[in-house]
Amino acid sequence: MLGLVCGLLTVVYSLSYSRLALPAGDPEAVATALSLGLLASAALCLVIALRFEQPSALGVIPPEITLLVGALLGPVVEVVPAAQRLPTSMMGTTLVALAAGAMMLLLGRWRLGRFAQLVPFPVVAGLVGGVGVLLLASAVDTFKPGIVTDMLRLDADPAIIAQLGLAVVVTGVILTAQAVRPTAANLPLVLGIGLAGFWAVMHAAGIDLEASEARWTLRTDALARPSTPITWWADPAGVAWPELVDSLPGLATLPALLVLVALIDTSTVELGTRRHLDHDRSLRVLGQANLAAGLAGGFPGTLSISGSILPARLGVSSRLVGLVAAGVCFLAWAAGASALAAVPTFLVAAVTLFVGIELVRDWVVTPARRLGRAEGAVLLLVVVAVVWQGFAVGFAVGLSLGMMLFVVSYGRLPIVRHATTLATRRSTVDRSEADRAKLRDGGDQVQVLELEGFLFFGSAARLYERIRRRLESNGIQLRFLVLDFRRVGGIDGAATRNLHKIVELARMHRFTLVATAVGPGLQRRLFDGLAVVESELRVEADLDHGLEWVEERLLADARDAPDGVTDVAALAVLGAAAGQVARHLELRHLDPGAVLIRQGERAEDLFIIRSGRVGIYYETEDGRQLRLRAAVGGAMVGEMAYILAQPRSASVIAETPATAWCLSGEALARIDHDEPQLMIAVQQAILRHLAVRLGDTTRLLGELQR
Repeated sequence: MLGLVCGLLTVVYSLSYSRLALPAGDPEAVATALSLGLLASAALCLVIALRFEQPSALGVIPPEITLLVGALLGPVVEVVPAAQRLPTSMMGTTLVALAAGAMMLLLGRWRLGRFAQLVPFPVVAGLVGGVGVLLLASAVDTFKPGIVTDMLRLDADPAIIAQLGLAVVVTGVILTAQAVRPTAANLPLVLGIGLAGFWAVMHAAGIDLEASEARWTLRTDALARPSTPITWWADPAGVAWPELVDSLPGLATLPALLVLVALIDTSTVELGTRRHLDHDRSLRVLGQANLAAGLAGGFPGTLSISGSILPARLGVSSRLVGLVAAGVCFLAWAAGASALAAVPTFLVAAVTLFVGIELVRDWVVTPARRLGRAEGAVLLLVVVAVVWQGFAVGFAVGLSLGMMLFVVSYGRLPIVRHATTLATRRSTVDRSEADRAKLRDGGDQVQVLELEGFLFFGSAARLYERIRRRLESNGIQLRFLVLDFRRVGGIDGAATRNLHKIVELARMHRFTLVATAVGPGLQRRLFDGLAVVESELRVEADLDHGLEWVEERLLADARDAPDGVTDVAALAVLGAAAGQVARHLELRHLDPGAVLIRQGERAEDLFIIRSGRVGIYYETEDGRQLRLRAAVGGAMVGEMAYILAQPRSASVIAETPATAWCLSGEALARIDHDEPQLMIAVQQAILRHLAVRLGDTTRLLGELQR
């Protein structure tokens, strides 16, 4: 029974929407379109019932596409001989269906369905909303083209006005039912009651519809037998090919729109049925369905939202629903004129009115309230363009405005992810307390900007202006500017010019630009060909190495000893206990690659780097070594394992010739036994060292949160 109801609903949809593909006023063309629409619907329902992921899904001819096909082909068929009008119109419709089917198959097979959803929402909403407005006008013209003008002149046929009034009443009943209790069953229920009521009244009043001049049903004498597309396939000479080719640029946009409509309908059915659907698989099935419908009836198709949701809401999950619906459509097609004579014209117009109102409400009114002013304006402009100049112009206007809106909106996004100075943002090199103090004091002379996103003319210009204002407004001289490109996804030519201007600022204001994480390709685009020296531009592999390079330059200017950290500065990490502990220290010499501390070993020794550089490395389970940080003269290593009495969490390996003082576990035990007050001082020094490092991390986190 449910399959029968869904089949009747699909028949009504088919009769309502397929007529939109051909100009009104030609009874033979309209009758043929109605017949072929039924055949295409049968093919759609059959393929979707057999192949779609949701068993009870149904197919339908989308009014958005058929209306636009009719609008694009209308000027074409007006200038061709009468005998070529119908074949030309139907060939254009068939080509759209076949092209859409092929596009869906390819997108689904290559799993590119997600890219079809990249069209800005205001553009899609404007296109669909504009089609909704055109549907409202088409519904009124169902009874007679130009009826609105006749009504304004007060010379319209009373019977036509009565039918239009009935269509408005039925539409109002459907909308009211949906407002009171939204359900997919409202539309077929109201249409069923309207159909039964119409024939009951006609029978009670004894009205002979065949003798009546008023055309109350879709009956036509021109449709003596079911129509098939064999005519224009077997006789291609009947198609006005030159005129059809001229209309192909406009028709070529329709398959892309149908893909968007199919993805939107799939998402809507997914939400309505509370079932996840694979969009790429859905596209493949809908592609097959469109190829079948194009060959059978010439009309493209997509999912029927109400027809697919209704069975799921009623707890029915069977492919038999779609198969029965396909059979009903096929029987209606086979019945020909007798099937059409049973359908009142005002019910078909009511369905078109209802769909048009829903499209305008869901895609224009509601989004316009929720979107921002700029996006809402784009939506309304696309609607106006579609209604005024047609879909092709609306699509072009929408894409142009959407791109402009994207550029403006993206240009407002912050290009700088984090802005810090060397006072808080430093490299991972552990240094002496004296060196850390010097870096804190001179850190405001170093600006660190971590960039993100895509650098184009707008964002790069804002970056340039930010740096220029920093140079002009801040009283502290800028010595180094660090730009980190690790999170930059790309750059355009105009942005390259702005970065060249930043290099010019470095030359004029005598600071050094340090660019980090710049890939080879980006480096060639940015800096190749620039006549710069190291005092103006320095390129480092990553931010940590760039910061380390800057730190070394600042410390080299501030140190009193030319060879680096003095012994007194290196031992300052022990605080007041340095002098007394010195006699317990053992000096170790390390060649490059020598292991001072090995990960996983148990040890209680403490080490203070005297000279050179060591790296702290963590070995992963698969044997890879990750460099966590480095340590130079005055840094303490090994304190974590000592405090926690646990195995070493990382290895310490000499990267250059180095020397280190060792405060062994035995020495610490002697100090603890013989000089407990000195042991307390050593422990306080270790805790102070850890607290300083934690304080630096806390200040950095505070800066990054700003």
